[in-house]
Amino acid sequence: MTILFFTFASLAIIHFVYEGIIAPSVRLELRYEAFKMRDKLRKLKIEHGDQVNDELFQILQRSLNNEIALLHRATISSFYHASKALRGSKRAQEEIERIEQLVSECQLEEVHEIREKGVLNIAFAFVVNSGGWLIYILPIALVVKSYNSIITLAKRLMGLSESDIDQMFPPTSNAGFNRA
Repeated sequence: MTILFFTFASLAIIHFVYEGIIAPSVRLELRYEAFKMRDKLRKLKIEHGDQVNDELFQILQRSLNNEIALLHRATISSFYHASKALRGSKRAQEEIERIEQLVSECQLEEVHEIREKGVLNIAFAFVVNSGGWLIYILPIALVVKSYNSIITLAKRLMGLSESDIDQMFPPTSNAGFNRA
């Protein structure tokens, strides 16, 4: 019982440190990175105005503003709901395709880098925001993975002869029973 108490207390402390200190610090760094990308986009528009379509500039700037505002909300449930909403909206899918077309038509490599880095930041925010659950999910995933491996091994062992089994598992008196 004492071990169980200390295990749960340790998990609670780890979760508190992660959610209260580590994750907010990482999100803040991602936020600063988004600000830098937005500044870089604005600089590109000023320096290469004719190469950056006005509509594309507005879309990318809005995208970076959304990233800044939504970094803390990139979670499993929000991604699930967004994915479900996108699948059900033909208009949204067409808009996404149109935006991708605008991005692909742009000749400036820096614009593509900004877009890609913004996508990676949101994906990383998703991992950071879900990280507090890893200490709970990882042990369960390991048990499930181990269980499947054990079942596979048991299936293989079931067909072996007794002499093969004896070679792999020598009889011991510590098991509490003797094979007849």
